Amino acid sequence: MTKRSRRTKSTAKKKSTRKSYSRKRSRQPDWRASLFRVFRILIVLGVLAFLIYLIVHKFWLQPSDSLLSPEPEQQTVNLNSLPKDKRFDYQINELFRRHELLDGWINRTGKTIKVRLPVDFSSIILVHEIINLARDFDYELLDSRENIALRQYAVQIGHNGKLLRKFILKQEAGLKRNRGRIAIIIDDFGYADNEQINKLLALPQIITCAVIPGLPRSKSIYEEIRNHGKPTLIHMPMEATNEKVEYSDYTIYASMTGTEIARRVRKAILDFPESQGLNNHMGSKVTADAQAMKAVLNELKRHGKFFIDSKTRNASIGFQLARELKVPTAARDIFLERKRNDSKDYLKKKLKAVAKIAETTGSAIAIGHPYNNTIEVLLDQIPKFERNGFDFVAVSELVK
Repeated sequence: MTKRSRRTKSTAKKKSTRKSYSRKRSRQPDWRASLFRVFRILIVLGVLAFLIYLIVHKFWLQPSDSLLSPEPEQQTVNLNSLPKDKRFDYQINELFRRHELLDGWINRTGKTIKVRLPVDFSSIILVHEIINLARDFDYELLDSRENIALRQYAVQIGHNGKLLRKFILKQEAGLKRNRGRIAIIIDDFGYADNEQINKLLALPQIITCAVIPGLPRSKSIYEEIRNHGKPTLIHMPMEATNEKVEYSDYTIYASMTGTEIARRVRKAILDFPESQGLNNHMGSKVTADAQAMKAVLNELKRHGKFFIDSKTRNASIGFQLARELKVPTAARDIFLERKRNDSKDYLKKKLKAVAKIAETTGSAIAIGHPYNNTIEVLLDQIPKFERNGFDFVAVSELVK
């Protein structure tokens, strides 16, 4: 073989090797392009996830808590645009609303409006207001009659001698105006069991009893409360800022690990399994500590219990943190006492303040203690407030 043919063969071999290498290299993936494609996919998925979140949050997860969501704006009515009889009807409805008459008590059939009234409601006042309102519209009183036996008034309003509206107002036993809901929590059950406490438990109205775990009388008084049909809370002892809380195997300190705090809460729940929730006994230091409260609240959440923040200190974050962790919660509005021997007059004023909050906001939570004067005032005043239209409910009905 000549030198020239050998060179030609060698050159062809090199070219073949370069082509083969080039083909192999072209088949290797470009990692930069792959990374860019992955990055683009992640961006698209992120945008889709954000859009899904917005849709779900808007239509399914809107909070129902009135403290989080503003009240819907009431539609204003342009009375001047309504016919005269419709304006009169609107003002009648406003009159019923001002007297806190429930919609279910009012029945309209044609020109007749039947109104059911509580027995403690002054029918004659409502009759006079209806007549005065009719005169403001230049309507006339056609007839007004009282049936004492039936506790009933009939009032006919007309125009030019023709019947416009007939009102039948009848008082009925068992009806009461809805002036607000009040939850009374009595703390510190477990120290004693005496005649005064038994009288309180015998009240037909609902009070919520908070029992301290670990005391000599805790379990027996818990069973006694249940036998009387009253709801219970675990009144969990917690470290205070300036006061000394009694030590027990249930007491929670801010310096404890989350595991130990959870263990103590769980132990209390096992002792009082029918308790609906937990509130703090003292605890001004613990309720201001985020890590300690997270341990408490997460354990309550695992057991389906709610948390009532006693608000022994303004710096407490228990209520707000519970809402963030989706644990049903509420906070105390008023403490009934300043000290053990508060006067009855002072306690009555505090109860009136509780009622004012309930009437203004729809509900109120008050916390008291099983002191003699407190119990006597509650025994005397709760039935009176109930007759005046206030509902006494378990605190579980006010958690959100």
